[in-house]
This record gives sequence, C-alpha cells and structure tokens, in this order.
Amino acid sequence: ESLKHRLAKLFAQHIFDKCVTEYCACSRLAGEWKFSDYIVNNKLRIIKNGIDLKRFLFDASKRQEMRKKLGFNEDDLVIGHVGPVFFPKKS
Repeated sequence: ESLKHRLAKLFAQHIFDKCVTEYCACSRLAGEWKFSDYIVNNKLRIIKNGIDLKRFLFDASKRQEMRKKLGFNEDDLVIGHVGPVFFPKKS
C-alpha cells in the first residue's frame, strides 16, 4: 500500500471509531484488510455474498458442450464479453 493509501485508511478508521455502530464485511479477509484487529476479533459481522460462487466454477465438460452447441472447434480462440456495451457519446 502507498503512503497516501495508508494515511487515508488511518483517517477513515478514526472516523469509523467515533461514528460506526456496526462493522460488516463480506469475509473475514475483507474485514482484516479494512478494519483493525480489535474490530475484526470483537465487533465484525460477516455478511456472506448472496451469490453461490460454486455455480460459476470452471467446468471442462460444460465448456465442450457450449463450444459444440455454438459451432466452435476445441482449438478455436473464443473471446466473450458479459455485460453492457457502451458507445461513447459525441460531445
């Protein structure tokens, strides 16, 4: 972490200590990065991610099935995109 980042984190922690009533993170690791050891060990509440990440693990058989369905060979390079495509506005 850069000095600028560490200073911002210390300042934020000072504000948190005075104002925050609940400390939450999506994992212990995220909480350890964001909060002090005391917070992590005594006040941190873990709120699990609402997405089942196991559904998105790589599966070679599903890959082969989808390639076949879409007409790609095993050695074809396939580049995909998930999400919206935005075109820049002309100003």
